[in-house]
Amino acid sequence: MCSSDLAVQGGEDDMAVSYRAVICTMAAVMIATLGPATAQQVEPAPKAPVLRDIPLDEWMDRTLGRTVYYTIDGAAFGREYYAPDGQGVVFQHVDGTCMEGEWFYREEASAYCFIWPLSLSCFRHVDRNEETLILAVDPDGTPKGDLPQRVERIATVPLSCGPAVTS
Repeated sequence: MCSSDLAVQGGEDDMAVSYRAVICTMAAVMIATLGPATAQQVEPAPKAPVLRDIPLDEWMDRTLGRTVYYTIDGAAFGREYYAPDGQGVVFQHVDGTCMEGEWFYREEASAYCFIWPLSLSCFRHVDRNEETLILAVDPDGTPKGDLPQRVERIATVPLSCGPAVTS
């Protein structure tokens, strides 16, 4: 379409004006100008990190007989000892307060639930890239929206709770 001219006569010098040439030139300028910007807008957005639920047997392999250290938003939150029997658990809050309880896995909700003396707490245990996160959920698996706990490390040292030693 842009190779043939449609001449129109006019003006004092009877100059031929090619409407097709003008339109083709304008189109080429628009494509050159908009092309890179359009390409930048079409680039796919970066993918969100994938959360992988940690299966029960894998969580038990990681934690039984060990102490898990947790942080929230970069600050120490507490540590938790998983007894070798696969049921008992002791949680020590960063302020030193300790609670003993039991835990179980709700497969239908992918939730690890903890029975404490006065409450029930459930969490999804997930891996995201190179980190392990603990996400608060209701017993049916519905997210609570709390800040996630991050597993800082898992140590083979058992947790000891009790009154402070005085001299």
